[in-house]
Amino acid sequence: MDRRVWSAEADVVGGGATGVRGPNPMAVTFRRAASSSRQMVPLARLFAVVHLCVSVAHGASHAALGIWPGAADAVFIALAVYAAPAAAVALLPRRSAGWLLAGSMAGALVFGAHHHFLVPSADHVAMLPPGKWSDVFRASAMLSVPVDAATLVAALWRR
Repeated sequence: MDRRVWSAEADVVGGGATGVRGPNPMAVTFRRAASSSRQMVPLARLFAVVHLCVSVAHGASHAALGIWPGAADAVFIALAVYAAPAAAVALLPRRSAGWLLAGSMAGALVFGAHHHFLVPSADHVAMLPPGKWSDVFRASAMLSVPVDAATLVAALWRR
């Protein structure tokens, strides 16, 4: 294959078979896509840091309200909600870090929606006693859904 086909400076579209002069529109499209992917790295990193901040606030409200997760949930939270996004932030230019971030955000999104909005329990936003920490709990639980979704999209867009 002629390398000029993949260059925006190619003087013949299609490698010379058609004889049409001008830049190769496919090369411009590929170049824009690569540029867009690179631009998503700082955005994914920012969203991941915001996710971690919201998660710390939510964890503090859990502790203040005395709502403790079970052992399996605690392991999942430690790994998928805290450790994996933190590791992904440190490694984000790498492709594997984007997949790690996407996987952890998908898990955090499903886990949070299930525990805070779908299943009636002490962890449900509607089952909390009134008070300051309940407000922090509700706000951080509600904020985690769009933040985790945005982080997931940014991590997948990076692929």
